[in-house]
This record gives sequence, structure tokens and C-alpha cells, in this order.
Amino acid sequence: MVFTPIIEGLVIPIINYGGKFLAIYLWAFMFTLAIVMMTIYPVLIAPLFNKYDPLEEGPLKTKIEVGDQYAPP
Repeated sequence: MVFTPIIEGLVIPIINYGGKFLAIYLWAFMFTLAIVMMTIYPVLIAPLFNKYDPLEEGPLKTKIEVGDQYAPP
């Protein structure tokens, strides 16, 4: 929701000036945006909404560790 006006503000000029290469320009823009968001999300956005703590010792952690031994290579 926050990024929509920003992205829309960047897409509209691409549409206006794209000409016959519009699809290529939009693809390049969306590809770049996807790479940037994949880089930014886990570092800046996700920590704002999620709490990352190590799993406490207990039966769940034991089951996960035992399950890792049997994972396919």
C-alpha cells in the first residue's frame, strides 16, 4: 500500500514514453523492482513486523533437529 503510489508514479512515465519498446521497458523496471525488493524486504521491512528469536530448547527443537538428519540430500 505504501509503495503503490511510488511505483505507479514511475510506471506512468514509462507508459507515456515507452513507444514500441514499452513491454521491454516495463519488464526491465519490474525486474529491477523485484530484485531490489527481494534485497530490502528481509533486512528492512520484515524486522519491523516480525520478531526473530532462536528456537528455545524443548521437544519442538529436538524434533526439528532429528528431522534434519533424515532430509533428502
